[in-house]
Amino acid sequence: MDRLKEKLSLLKCRQDSCVVAAHYFRINSQNIPNRELQLKAYRAINNGRLPRRCEIQDDLDKIEENPDILCAEASVSGDTLIYQAILNPIITSIEFTGVTQFDPSELQNILGGEIKNKDSLRYSDLRLEDLLRAYRRIGNPLAKIESISCGQDGRVQIYIDEGRIRRIRIEGLKHLSEGRVMRDFNLEIGRPLNVVELNRSLDELFGSDLFNIVRATIADGVITIKVQEKPTPRLRLGAGVDSERHGRGLVELSHESIPLLGGQATAWIKYGEFDERYELTYRNLAILKTYLEGSVSLISSRTEYHYYDARGESQGGYHFDRLGISAYIGQQFHTWGRLLFGFQASRVRSNYQYAPPELNLRKFFIRSELDTQDRSDFPSTGLRYDFLLETGASTLGGEIAYNRMQVELNKAQPITRRITVLARVRGGLCDQTTPFPEWFRLGGETSFYGLHYHELAGRQVANLSIEIREDLISRFLADSFLSIRGDVGAIWEDQEGDISTDDFMRGIGLSLALDTFLGPMSLSYGHLFSGRKLRERDLIYFNIGHRF
Repeated sequence: MDRLKEKLSLLKCRQDSCVVAAHYFRINSQNIPNRELQLKAYRAINNGRLPRRCEIQDDLDKIEENPDILCAEASVSGDTLIYQAILNPIITSIEFTGVTQFDPSELQNILGGEIKNKDSLRYSDLRLEDLLRAYRRIGNPLAKIESISCGQDGRVQIYIDEGRIRRIRIEGLKHLSEGRVMRDFNLEIGRPLNVVELNRSLDELFGSDLFNIVRATIADGVITIKVQEKPTPRLRLGAGVDSERHGRGLVELSHESIPLLGGQATAWIKYGEFDERYELTYRNLAILKTYLEGSVSLISSRTEYHYYDARGESQGGYHFDRLGISAYIGQQFHTWGRLLFGFQASRVRSNYQYAPPELNLRKFFIRSELDTQDRSDFPSTGLRYDFLLETGASTLGGEIAYNRMQVELNKAQPITRRITVLARVRGGLCDQTTPFPEWFRLGGETSFYGLHYHELAGRQVANLSIEIREDLISRFLADSFLSIRGDVGAIWEDQEGDISTDDFMRGIGLSLALDTFLGPMSLSYGHLFSGRKLRERDLIYFNIGHRF
């Protein structure tokens, strides 16, 4: 009846709650293939009375029961009551316009749904919502059905607007270039939007540590990338203390966008009781607005180590002073990996009794890194891989030729919502001519329980660590974690010596850690089992702040 009332403007009549009153009615059934429907309006007029509204509605319902009818409407024109139906033909063909992200046959199967006999597919069976869901599943939120038409011969024509990008805007830049921002985005005007790729690119841009805010808005095919740069120049201060290296402090001054050159310049100072490092670095993470990166650093450092006896008691110390330059160029793989080729020249001075007091080293290196872990501290999922190959040269001012290779693999695997298993495998090998300052080192709270920081040194190293960590779900002061870890490993001074299972040490430890705004805090107990000429011992470790 509501559909009838909408079209009464051409008929001057009066109506009550039951009867539509007019001077005369005729029935005109348009596009209704079956005229033997025994419509109540026919009978009413033939009996000399006006049809009631409920009778008209019953007629429409009866017409729509016919599978050949999609829908029916009633209207009044002059003195004529008109029933008009839209046919529901069997589909003979479906044609798509504007489709580039799917094969048309795939969309036809989606429209047919679960109907096995496609020859009986009618217009009303088309699953248009499933078609749009298919676009959403591939990350296109803008696709829509612009128009659809169906002829009496069953030919359906569908035009799909796939939400193509019309324009890209960037707002909020002050120092960085638009090219640096767009490098992380696989967006192209005229192509359909993929929101999954857009979100991944936003994460990568935020992970560059250049911005405080990164987000995007989408309206009428226009993508607006809104950013807020971190202030530059920027000063960063840090401090920490632990049971092995005692106190340490950090001062870092950086400028994120050097005029004309682009890239970042950083002055970095670390000062501690046993560690000093002064570094001036220029680094460009987007050479020519690509994923090429390069860096040049001037470095001066001083590191002190201790001699320990079999009981783990300090018997004195020695130090290395390094002064040098390091440079590399490489290829980034978005934010999760990179491959670097570099050169390093340094002068090393030492008071170690079995090392020359001064040594000039020149080395070329290849480094590959992969990091998909969700957090740098206390990761709960992901993989981290680091491979380094170094070749020392006796040319270009170098005094010793040698080769050195190491690899480290870290894996975090969640078992339950609160429990994570972490595994670390590390191996290293260098030849017999490798100088002592370049040897591998083993020991410490994060390396091997029961050993002091870098207590052991050698030309070969292998160790495996398995840790089970539980999130204690405490958020009062900070995220808190309880973990137990077992370590197995060995280190050999003689690269050509025999390797025996008796060379491997075993350690186990328990740790309580907090992830605070000051950095990680931990209190750990480590036990070393006797073996490899080392006595059984227990150590307590504590740390406050980042280990920079």
